[in-house]
Order: sequence, then C-alpha cells, then structure tokens
Amino acid sequence: MKKNLNTVKGCLYQNGSYWACKFRVWDETTNKYKQITRSTGIRIDNSSQRKSILAENKARKIMEELVSKYNDTTCYGDMLLSDFVGIWLKERAEDIQITTTYQYQKMYERHIKPYWDRQQITLRDLDVDDLNNFYRDKEKEGLSPNTVTKFHTMLHSVLRYACDHRYIKYNVATCAKLPKKKKVKHSYYTADEMRQLLEVAQGTVLEVPVVLACVLGLRRSEIVGLRWSAIDFKRREIHVIGKVVNYHEKDSADRYQYSTTMKTDASESDFPMTDVMYNYLRDLYNKQKNMERITDKYKDYVCVDSVGELIKPDYITNKFARLLEANDMRHIRFHDLRHSCISLLNYEKFTMKDLQSYARHEDMATTQEFYAHTYDDTKYKMQSAICRNLFGEK
Repeated sequence: MKKNLNTVKGCLYQNGSYWACKFRVWDETTNKYKQITRSTGIRIDNSSQRKSILAENKARKIMEELVSKYNDTTCYGDMLLSDFVGIWLKERAEDIQITTTYQYQKMYERHIKPYWDRQQITLRDLDVDDLNNFYRDKEKEGLSPNTVTKFHTMLHSVLRYACDHRYIKYNVATCAKLPKKKKVKHSYYTADEMRQLLEVAQGTVLEVPVVLACVLGLRRSEIVGLRWSAIDFKRREIHVIGKVVNYHEKDSADRYQYSTTMKTDASESDFPMTDVMYNYLRDLYNKQKNMERITDKYKDYVCVDSVGELIKPDYITNKFARLLEANDMRHIRFHDLRHSCISLLNYEKFTMKDLQSYARHEDMATTQEFYAHTYDDTKYKMQSAICRNLFGEK
C-alpha cells in the first residue's frame, strides 16, 4: 500500500496587508511533505476590534475550505474504486443524459461493482494492469469488444473526474489496452419490403411508429416523444424537439420520461409535410381527438394506443419482432427502419449532404460510414471505363 496522507491542518498568518494560510501535504513524487501557502484574499482590518475579528473569521473559513479539499483528496484516494464509481454516478447524474445514466447504472450494478469489490483496489492504487485484467475477464465472459469499450469509456470518465479533483495524479485509463471493436453491420429493408411492412402494420398498434420510422427516419425514442403540439398543420411542419426515454430508476412508478435533451444538436430539427403525410397525420389527429381515453396524461402524444395509453419504447421493440415473425418477413431491428429510410434516399441518388440533413447526423463522417455502401455505383462506373478502353465495351 502507498503511504497515506496525515490529516491536513492549516494555520493563518499575516502576509503584508492580507491574511494568508499555510499547510503541509504529502507529495508522492518526492515521498516528502511540502508546504503549501495560499492567500485568502481577505484584507487585514485593524480599524476596530469587531472588524478585525470579522476579517480573520472570513479568512479562516476560506482556509478551512482549502484544507478540506486536500483532506477530501486523501479520503477519496483511499476509497475502493467500486465505491468511488458509485459516488461518481450520483454526483454526475444531472450532467449525463438519462439514457446514458441508465446504461451506466446497469453496467455498474452487474459488472463493475461485483468485479472491483472482489479486487479491493483503492482509487489511488489502481494501475493500468488492473484495468487490462478487467477488460480481458469481461471478454472471457463472452461480452463483445464493443461492450468492453463502453466499460472503458465509463471508467475513463470516472478517473478523469478524479484527476480534475486531484484525488489521483493521472488517469491510468489513457494507457489501457482495448480490444479491437467490431464494426456493426446494419440491416435495412428494400422499398418492396418497406411497402409490405406498411401493409401488415396497418390497423395495428405499430402502424404509426412504423410510418414515422419509414418516412421520417426517426429514432424510436423520438417517435414515442413526438407530440401534437410539435406538429404545425398550418405551416405543414413537424418539429422533432423531444424524446421519451427509459428512466434509470427501474422501480419508479413511471419509468419513462419526456426529455428535450436530444442525442446531438443536429437531432433537433424540422421536417416539412408532404400532402401524404399531412393528410395521414391530420386524419390521425381527428381520430384521436374523438376517441375515448382511460387517461388524458398522454393526450398530446402522437403514439398512443386505442385507449390513449402511451406506446412504450420497449413495447415497440418486442411487438415489432413478433409482427415480422407472424408475417414471415426478414428479421431486422426496429431501429433498422431508420437505416432503411435513409438507404432508400441514397438509392434515389440524393447527395451525402442531403442524407446527412435528413438523418440529422452531427457530421458527414457518420452518414458516410452508414450509407456510402448501400448504393455506391462509383466502382461500377470505374470498371466500365476500364473495360471500354481495354475491350471496347460500351
């Protein structure tokens, strides 16, 4: 074990016209104590006894705050990594998207806490070999390289936070060896398959989600979060400004929450309505306006069932798989309808810039990674040019 710091104590002293403080801390780089001096910024005031005491008390309070930071460093540095990650999750929850918090919470409960509780390694004693062993063990358990990389992303953030607050000297995660990520292959439907899907979904609870995914390429959370108040029939515009996400408190009475924090800045966007979409949504709005509801809680939501209950994201995923199986259709994920939508536009020879705008990607690289292969006839044209020159083919 590395040497622990003694509890840091400070003392005030007068430095010119100001109160200053000094205290000793342990320096692990030299294995010696070093003296820290700081100005409190409080001017010495001897104009009266009362003002003099007030000034000194203000300076002492500032000194105690400075000293407490060093004592906190000692406390957290000697804390088990598993416990510190739990504290980090609670402190950073408000700064992380709800969906990410929910994912991190599951990773922590199922994998990180059980593993690091067994290791009994403190935050300060953690080294890069410990992390590499953790990643290797998780791969041996059968987790994919992509999942292991998510563990690394989370732990890297935890250790960066610890560095920023001077609980540790450096972030050992920056030197960790990660498994090579496998490129995810996205499936998508052809136009014929999409037409068939729209037919079999018609009249079912999945009809509206399928239409919105196929036509607008919306993500599942955005579909569930679409509200009538965000649809402007007068201007014929659909405003994608919110989503419904699974809250991380799984025992909460209402696990799903509406959030205006989108995946990226580009995700928040507007779509014009063609005549087809205008008539479809207008008819749907009138139908829902007159239907009997068991609750008015979701009256502003587009995706509700026949009694006005919100169609939940997980329900869409499960019901979609059963719909495909029941109709002998090729299995794809519901999210792949988004890829199908953009791939269809790519087939129609819209530019990558157009696809980026419609898909609402933050950058062009994402669009090219997903869709450059779906209908890229550049190589065909190049080969035709060679054959034309060599063999006289047209």
